[in-house]
Amino acid sequence: MSDSLIVPNVKYVLVIASTPVKTPENPGVIEKWNNFLGILEFNEMPPPNTLRIHNNIWVIPIGTGFPFLGSLMKYAADAEIPIRLVFLEEIPDWIKNPFNAKKKP
Repeated sequence: MSDSLIVPNVKYVLVIASTPVKTPENPGVIEKWNNFLGILEFNEMPPPNTLRIHNNIWVIPIGTGFPFLGSLMKYAADAEIPIRLVFLEEIPDWIKNPFNAKKKP
């Protein structure tokens, strides 16, 4: 098998974790969310050039980011947090310069 990517034009993945809303039916959902973020930040170091746009949105480079992406997906699944992925060839301008983007999770 070749070392090249199967889809060579995909260079980034936009990851969006669904933020929970506390309701009487799910009172512990905020605690699960906070645990998810705490475990991710404590246990994982994102690859260089990872953007964290908000506490639930990351742009991860595919070439170096699969281990981090896999951990993020695992921790989210453990906390029952839905994740959405968008694969990108380039980072759109509206993502490159967001008002509050950080370079780490």
